[in-house]
Amino acid sequence: MVAAANLAFAVELYIKALLTELQINVPQTHDLSKLYAAIPQPFRNEIEKSYDANWREHWHGKRASITIAKGPVEQPEWSDYRSQPKDLGAVLDRSGDTFSSWRYIYEFTEPGQGSYQFHHFEYGLLLSACDAIRSVINEKVRNSSGGPAPN
Repeated sequence: MVAAANLAFAVELYIKALLTELQINVPQTHDLSKLYAAIPQPFRNEIEKSYDANWREHWHGKRASITIAKGPVEQPEWSDYRSQPKDLGAVLDRSGDTFSSWRYIYEFTEPGQGSYQFHHFEYGLLLSACDAIRSVINEKVRNSSGGPAPN
């Protein structure tokens, strides 16, 4: 639970740091998809290129997610997330509320459909997103200061 909330929060903070560095108003939300949409397209292109290379190198063909189901004792119907799109926009859209939903995972709210409340955490893809956004921030800082970027 802590890893999910912290990784999603790290992605959120990296996006907000990049927006601040670009002098763009930072949306007041935890929604990763909405925050990412505020980044100008040229920077999203760089992030997506780095993200795509990262997840393919480190996570392609590997299980990179976990799902928790809260509800009745019986076995739930599990979705196979391997067929979900892996592009960054889709991942951030699916992971938009990860920080909030995993931070408060112990609270049960009645599911909208079915008997179970599912929490899905795509740790491998979010880690790749985190690395990609950090590398673009480092490049931006390096180019604006003329020196090496901090690690």
